[in-house]
Amino acid sequence: SVPPSVAITAPTNGAVFAAPWTGTIQATVSATGTTVSKVDFLAGATPLGTVTNPPANPIFTVTNLPAGSYTLTAVATDSLGATKTSAGVGITIVTPGAIVLSSPKRLSASAFQFSYSATPGLGYVVLRSGALPNLAPISTNTATSNTVSFLDNNATGPANFYRVRLVPNP
Repeated sequence: SVPPSVAITAPTNGAVFAAPWTGTIQATVSATGTTVSKVDFLAGATPLGTVTNPPANPIFTVTNLPAGSYTLTAVATDSLGATKTSAGVGITIVTPGAIVLSSPKRLSASAFQFSYSATPGLGYVVLRSGALPNLAPISTNTATSNTVSFLDNNATGPANFYRVRLVPNP
């Protein structure tokens, strides 16, 4: 028989997540002249779990995967026992560092700048409020270095309060 086809569609190759990672692995599977009876999901040689009688786009939820670099694969098995392993998808799970704000500067009546420490590859959201506790998100980004410089060109009013937090893993 012709082996089934299988590919991981999410996460994407090179994705970075905060440790411990709880998230989903998505795949696409199909078979010719038979059906896919199960899909095994692995991180390297370590089994993560199995979806039996999967739909065409099975999803598996991973819980509490610790910091490290992993190659995710999916192995589809059809009803005749033929198997096929997907191409590997490399992901990195990192322990986020503490977020520390520094170098605050009032540049003008409406511009305020500061820097914050970050872990490259992780997403951060900057929140602002003129009166606590009404913080609202004003910017979201993915850090490309250990220090991010942020400029708020709408910092009007006598006082603004800022908070930077890590965006939850998808």
